[in-house]
Amino acid sequence: MKVILVSESPLLRQRLRKLLETTGSAEVVAEVRSLGEAALLLEFVSPDVVIVDFFLQGKQWLDALKTIKLLYSKIEVIVLLHTDVHQYRKKLEQAGVDVILDGAFEFETLPEVLQER
Repeated sequence: MKVILVSESPLLRQRLRKLLETTGSAEVVAEVRSLGEAALLLEFVSPDVVIVDFFLQGKQWLDALKTIKLLYSKIEVIVLLHTDVHQYRKKLEQAGVDVILDGAFEFETLPEVLQER
């Protein structure tokens, strides 16, 4: 399974890569800082999944998620949410996000989530 990691934090991207690669659950094909960067790569690296660290907030971020899902509906989007999950769940679901994980409590479950896909 090919994965793109999206996070402003290089440390979090490194932690995600290590978690996924040590469990053998995915091949990380790209790491980027923003959804805009991820969108530019989607056609070229053809990932199965985009894992997004949702620290950024705002309408433009949700619009970017909607656009990715509209143009690349077969790519699954998993969001790690580091804020009130209940506050954003409905908006993220409306944007087409496939899986929403609470980054504080469900981070380590990511390999199992990927295996279920």
